Amino acid sequence: MDDADLPTEAPEASWFDAWSAQLQGEHARAEALFAALAELDPSDAEARFEQAVSAGWAAPSGAPRFDEVVVGMAIAIERATPSERPELRRRAARALVVLAEATFASSEAQLPPSPPRAALARHVTIGLAALRLLDSALELDPLATSASEAIVRTCDDLLSHVRPRRGLRLGRESPVRELEPRAVEATRERAVRYLAAVSGVRASPPPVELRVRATAISETHERDTVPAIRRASAG
Repeated sequence: MDDADLPTEAPEASWFDAWSAQLQGEHARAEALFAALAELDPSDAEARFEQAVSAGWAAPSGAPRFDEVVVGMAIAIERATPSERPELRRRAARALVVLAEATFASSEAQLPPSPPRAALARHVTIGLAALRLLDSALELDPLATSASEAIVRTCDDLLSHVRPRRGLRLGRESPVRELEPRAVEATRERAVRYLAAVSGVRASPPPVELRVRATAISETHERDTVPAIRRASAG
């Protein structure tokens, strides 16, 4: 019998092992297993998607891998069939929101009382990275409210640290040298307005009007909200 004719259960076993590792919190192992599955079948969008999700959770504390996650999800969506892409985009958006908020909350929990400037600067830098990730989630699913709500919560947390100091000078490791409250306030206000606009779209019954308004909101987001978040994140 030729080797090609030999039955194999490796892919199924690998999927089981990968899911088990993910559920048990062994994210680095899950990432490696999903990566092997994605390499075994380059057209497997699900394996590439789960590899990206695992990469986000496998990141060490204080060193998020948000860029890798976004790129991995983009590749997964590209590999998906046209009929699969809308749902995969929604799943990706939800996953990014959860990852951004969990990473930022973990950073907040590690702050000591009256944190020194260096520790606070690291926390704020992670918060700005979380805003960029939430921006990506919003681009993936413009009509979902979870990303905008998370942007508001993240801005509120950042403002609680930045306002009392009337700004915060960050370290060299951050792409932002100094963050002023007004930049965060502007990002928060735009997210609030975007939420109000999306709520209006969801309340509109006519399908044609819904599509037109959804398009207008998406264009407004690209023109106003995205640049604002990026400006707040890039200084």
